[in-house]
Amino acid sequence: MVEINKKKEEEEEIRTETLDNIETTEDFEESFRFIRSRYSHEKKKIIFIMYTVRKLRNIAKLKYVFN
Repeated sequence: MVEINKKKEEEEEIRTETLDNIETTEDFEESFRFIRSRYSHEKKKIIFIMYTVRKLRNIAKLKYVFN
């Protein structure tokens, strides 16, 4: 009887560990999605600023646009 209880306890521990690992993996994936979207947003802002500055510089080089 004691052996059966030990075996059941071991199986329950394995199930618990597996569920914990799955939850941890899901948390990592969710965090990674958030980090990736934040990085992408910041990168898009930088690219927007670069192109805007480039266009402003080209306009400023034209004669009679700005004094």
